[in-house]
Amino acid sequence: MSDMLQNAVEYLDGIRKDFLSQSIVYARGGSTLSIVATPMQQEFAIDNLDGTITTLVATDWIVSVADLGSLAPPRRGDQLRWIKASTTHVYEVMGPGGGPVYEDADPYLQCYKVHSKYVGTA
Repeated sequence: MSDMLQNAVEYLDGIRKDFLSQSIVYARGGSTLSIVATPMQQEFAIDNLDGTITTLVATDWIVSVADLGSLAPPRRGDQLRWIKASTTHVYEVMGPGGGPVYEDADPYLQCYKVHSKYVGTA
């Protein structure tokens, strides 16, 4: 008997790739891969206890484990390069607060949720 949840995860990953993803370049050192990934941004407001608030923006990416091939799993310092309006925006893989740089995005290890920070343009 097949696992219905696993079938659903695989099906939804295909939908995500087809309709909810952007073409990016995943890079580690001199190795690069052209893949699709789903960007997600989240803002955090931090009270500095001196009357000021610092706002941080974190960008996470959902990527298929299989798409990363030999570059799996993600490592601190890897880059995701996203071309928007002819400008290459660079995100560096890093964990929030120095923590893990990725999480498993589903129970069947089909996708990673990769944590990153925007570092500028190239």
